[in-house]
Amino acid sequence: MSELTVTSERVSGKETISGKLPHKLAAPKSLSTEFSGEQSLSPEFANVTVKIAGRSLTILQIGQTLYTHDPSIAADDGGRPWVAESLSAKNGLFGSSPSLGGGGSQGSGAPSPTPFKSDAELFKEGSSIRPLGASTVDGQATVGFAGTLTAQHLAEGLLTKKELAKLKREHLKLKGSFETFVAANGVPLHTTILLVIGKLRFSTSSDVLAIDFPVTVPPPPPAAETISAAELEKIEKARLKKALKKLKKEKHK
Repeated sequence: MSELTVTSERVSGKETISGKLPHKLAAPKSLSTEFSGEQSLSPEFANVTVKIAGRSLTILQIGQTLYTHDPSIAADDGGRPWVAESLSAKNGLFGSSPSLGGGGSQGSGAPSPTPFKSDAELFKEGSSIRPLGASTVDGQATVGFAGTLTAQHLAEGLLTKKELAKLKREHLKLKGSFETFVAANGVPLHTTILLVIGKLRFSTSSDVLAIDFPVTVPPPPPAAETISAAELEKIEKARLKKALKKLKKEKHK
């Protein structure tokens, strides 16, 4: 599969963690994140809605600035629900999500100049690749492929070196696999990646809904409604201190 370059894309997807690892590895039992939105390479812009743990966040990228809208923080900062931070300080905008997603090879956090590069890498790094035959995705004819992946490579994007070392000591096997359905124009309309670590499963799926459409970039959120990442960190520390104080008080009742 060759790397396809587009000017804009609209996608939706879901990331799920289920199952569990031995208690001393401190792995989450269940977590689900849904995302949907669009991004443009020129101009640099993204507008994404993320739903996680019952919360809904709006993420805007305008140039090299990332704005996150989180209504829950407005009560603690004088009614300012937006957080602004420079993308130069982040390692990619949407992590390892197959489409909205990969940070550019420059490491700047800007959208990749080849949005489907990660899908092309599935074929480069995968093994035992087999065709799944013709099928239809959202009314479009596609050809499906499936294969196995180097689980160690996938896990390096999810776990720290310390956690990987713990997995090795516990003799837990890592397994990786993927399925992707590609349209005639080379667009991977639906992709699923699965990583299994013992009884823990990491699943990521994404659907490409549209490409190469015109994008209108809105103005940044009002300065009066925006705080910096440093200010957010102070708020989170104050929240944590308050929560710990409350917990300590309840223990002494």
